[in-house]
Amino acid sequence: MAIAFDVSNEAGFSQDHLSGDTRTNVIDRWIYVFTAASLIAVVFAGFLPDSFAKVAAVEAGKRPPFPLVLHVHAVLMGSFLLLLLTQTILVATGRLAGHMQLGIAAMIIAPAIVISGIVLVPTMYHIAWNQALAAPIAMKEPFLDRLHGIDASIDVDRLWSLRPPNLEPT
Repeated sequence: MAIAFDVSNEAGFSQDHLSGDTRTNVIDRWIYVFTAASLIAVVFAGFLPDSFAKVAAVEAGKRPPFPLVLHVHAVLMGSFLLLLLTQTILVATGRLAGHMQLGIAAMIIAPAIVISGIVLVPTMYHIAWNQALAAPIAMKEPFLDRLHGIDASIDVDRLWSLRPPNLEPT
């Protein structure tokens, strides 16, 4: 036979209820702050090492500089993540008026992120395509072979014939 003891009052917490100021409510409020902070940490861990390597390659002249739209997109995404963290902190601390005021900024940043992403995708695609066309033939053929395997509807040979004349194979 098991005996259950209620020690919640001795520990300084009232019994857990579905509502009210209890231990569960505190955890429920701050879990979103923890999640937002974790998301920022994951983004840093995922993007920073690669970004440092790419910046070093730009400085060494091994790759072209980043397009302006990439910087705009990065700033907008960073702003949105900081806004997310700020919003969760404001709600967790009970400052709902500040949360609602910052919500207006989110309504501006979110569409701007989508628009910058729509512009960014073809921009990065064209940069990658131009680098592939300018690559030595030994590196170009495997890339084009893989491209043939990805989507048979892409006429790579026709695209290759449309290349600028200064990108002749070496």
